[in-house]
Amino acid sequence: MSLTRLKPFSMHFFISLIMLLGVMFFVRQFWFPGPHFVINGGIKGLFIVAPTFLVPTLLTLIIYNTKKTRRHVRCDMTVIVLLQVIALGFGLSKIYSNRITVEVLTPSGIIAAPTIPDIKGFSPTANVYHDIKKLNAKNLHPVPAYIYAANSGDINAIYDEFRLEKYQSFFDSAFKYSIIDTAKKARKELSNTESNELAITSFAKSHPGKYYYFPVYGKYGKAVKVIDEHFMPVTYLNTIQNANINIE
Repeated sequence: MSLTRLKPFSMHFFISLIMLLGVMFFVRQFWFPGPHFVINGGIKGLFIVAPTFLVPTLLTLIIYNTKKTRRHVRCDMTVIVLLQVIALGFGLSKIYSNRITVEVLTPSGIIAAPTIPDIKGFSPTANVYHDIKKLNAKNLHPVPAYIYAANSGDINAIYDEFRLEKYQSFFDSAFKYSIIDTAKKARKELSNTESNELAITSFAKSHPGKYYYFPVYGKYGKAVKVIDEHFMPVTYLNTIQNANINIE
């Protein structure tokens, strides 16, 4: 293998690697924050965009030829980069359209985390962006952008019809006591799993104060969300498990 080919290949590979790491950070931080990267399929989205970084670098290695004129080399590289940008844009658009936008607390104590396709699948006429914007009491990037509480219904009812009047802001002071009662139900469910208990006990020891714990259900698994006494999200506990409930 010619060293003259290795140099442009190495440069292209290094730049692509930096871009891939940047995309991974952005997706994990804003589109699939916390455990949603795993439990709602953000990691699967990266399998879509990864080839858009790897394949073009291999094309550079194969196509680059110093025997060609500078004009031809420049033309080849322009086509490769252009194809890479188009493929990356397509991949990112797929991830964006499947991102997690809302966490919905149900009266049973479970937090459901539907993605946009989840909501659209059950309620095609739902104006997801408009409804979310109106309900959003606080911008909570990156953990996560929006949090809501359902007035009625179980976890599956969330997907029946995404209508604004069915929900309240999680930060509505009038809703405070309902959340406390709901937290008791949530704590009872979490106690059924040993890993949850260990994680909660460990967190409580290192973080004195009043906290509420809720199970978060995603498409591919579940985790635990911690909320403080002012009902502000604090963190997620590292207890990601496979979900045993069908929310598709």
